[in-house]
Amino acid sequence: MIDTFDFDKPLKQTQQVAEELLALLSNSIAEESINSNEDHSSDHESDGVHRQLSHLRLAKARRAYQKAKHSVTEDDYEEAIEHCRRGLLHVDLAKKHFNSNKTELSQLTAPAPQFAEGSCEESIQALIEAITKIKLVVEYKKINLNRRLQERLLTVVQSLQDAIESYGQPGTSNRKATKLAECGQVWAQYIYGHLNNDELYVQKHQNKTLRSLNSFAWQITTKFSSLTAAPGLNQINQIRSQMHSLESSLESALTAYMKDNTNDLEKFLRLGLIESQALMQYEVRAERSGQGNKADQAANFNLLANESTSLREDLARMATLLKKYHPDASKAQNALEKLRQTLPQMKRALKDEEWQQAARLLDMCESNAALLKTEIAKLDI
Repeated sequence: MIDTFDFDKPLKQTQQVAEELLALLSNSIAEESINSNEDHSSDHESDGVHRQLSHLRLAKARRAYQKAKHSVTEDDYEEAIEHCRRGLLHVDLAKKHFNSNKTELSQLTAPAPQFAEGSCEESIQALIEAITKIKLVVEYKKINLNRRLQERLLTVVQSLQDAIESYGQPGTSNRKATKLAECGQVWAQYIYGHLNNDELYVQKHQNKTLRSLNSFAWQITTKFSSLTAAPGLNQINQIRSQMHSLESSLESALTAYMKDNTNDLEKFLRLGLIESQALMQYEVRAERSGQGNKADQAANFNLLANESTSLREDLARMATLLKKYHPDASKAQNALEKLRQTLPQMKRALKDEEWQQAARLLDMCESNAALLKTEIAKLDI
């Protein structure tokens, strides 16, 4: 048998070459057709898409065989050889399609690049991951961001854009791009703290200054969350003003950080600490008085009328109301405690993509939430 693609035969042997290739093509088509039918009738499961491609290639090979056969009858051996050549190529491709397996998308996805610790690329990557986490929290909890948080989120996204553009400029230092990305990370922590009442970054991987700024942003949201759960709280306007002042101090500290103004940076961080400590006096005073009436409790909830809260904050405030107004809050408090324990477990399961565990925990949450609804209906408020 001649080599399939050996066409360097003398011209006087052209007829022999054409007929031998025609025979080879005919046998190859028959063999592949038999294998295809046998596999189809067996228990072996072949990938549907690839099988269809195999059948299409075989059909092309059969058409090429008919054209080659017609050329031989017309003594056009050069044309017959060309058709046989194409037909054999189709048979070869049909065989590869039929024997190939389905490739999972995960096998085609390149792993995330590993950048050097402390590099500009790592800072930009951290900001991208922070934006992704915020997006997931907003979608999962179905949160409608208030105007202030929307503006801050726009600031974060713009910081990412500016950092990428600065990084891409030829002949420039990456220092500016790094700082832009880091400032975006701080505001991302501020937003994430409001939405999820949790820290966003692993502090040990950050430089000292960035740790201080992120800690400042985290402390702001921590103080805010604890105040929303404080009983007897009625200085709403003062607290809002104090919170906005803290946010302004953080913004000034970040401006100083961008300008490498160490003195101003430390000054605004100290001012933020002073304001943060003063803010806590409202909670201490409210806890000591303990004489908030129902109107005060309603005002406490109105504190977040234009702000987004986390489920953990809502549970804390709910526990306070149940304890004060429910005739027998033991069942409700037990359900609340189970919810508090289940939520972090579900968060870890979702993070680790353990979907069965997450589904089981979600069922537990729904069961306890249904019990809470029944108990809340008994409140006389």
